[in-house]
Amino acid sequence: MKNRKVLIRNSVFALLAVIVLLAAYNLPRTANKENFTVSETKTELNTGEADVSEPAAEYPSAAEDAEVPSPEPQEETQEPPSEDNPIAEAEENAPDVLQSAEVPQTPAVSAPPEEAAPEPQTEPYCTLSVRCDTILNNMPSLRDGKADLVPQNGIIYEERRVKFNPGESVFNVLQREMKLNKIHMEFVNAPMYGSAYIEGIGNLYEFDCGDLSGWMYKVNGVFPNYGCSQYKVSSGDKIEWVYTCDLGKDVGGEEQPKNGRKNETE
Repeated sequence: MKNRKVLIRNSVFALLAVIVLLAAYNLPRTANKENFTVSETKTELNTGEADVSEPAAEYPSAAEDAEVPSPEPQEETQEPPSEDNPIAEAEENAPDVLQSAEVPQTPAVSAPPEEAAPEPQTEPYCTLSVRCDTILNNMPSLRDGKADLVPQNGIIYEERRVKFNPGESVFNVLQREMKLNKIHMEFVNAPMYGSAYIEGIGNLYEFDCGDLSGWMYKVNGVFPNYGCSQYKVSSGDKIEWVYTCDLGKDVGGEEQPKNGRKNETE
């Protein structure tokens, strides 16, 4: 029974102690609230401008007002390597790999040598002319009705440079040019001589100006002794067809065969 009373008494004392501690803890906070309310009321009374319709401003607590300073970043300081540290010396003296590394050079690709352009092949050419100026000196011997066919200067086809195909003969060149220029030409093939025989050019035929008259040809100033179909033309040759009234004597040629065929062989 006695112990029970002692226990109850001790419990009461402990409860009183807790109450006293709680009162002591709440007393400063209540005082602060009252002081804050009083000062706020005084401010409103003094100014007389407080808007009763607006609620009182909420002030942050002391804990919220306190600004927590942010920690300043500390600069990292690197201590210089001591002279006695071999590892630091090795790192300091190590070569810069990026700077000293040699960049492999790509070998220059050489362009293939340009092939020399082939020289343009010039087409073979020769010169050709046809004239009958010897008739001008033998007009009395000219057959009737032929005078109007003789040009005043005696030139039927003025000398000019013409192309030919390799392997062509004097006859081929004459035949093509007379056809291109629409100049009359008449010939016969003479199988016996293996060549063509030119009978007339520009409607002027053999024997039109005497019994020894007719057409002859010369190449580079020389009268060949064979037919015009057998003479192969070379590049640069000068071909002249001339009308003779005296078996070639009046044009610088030798006497032709007795059969009178002046542009064939015997």
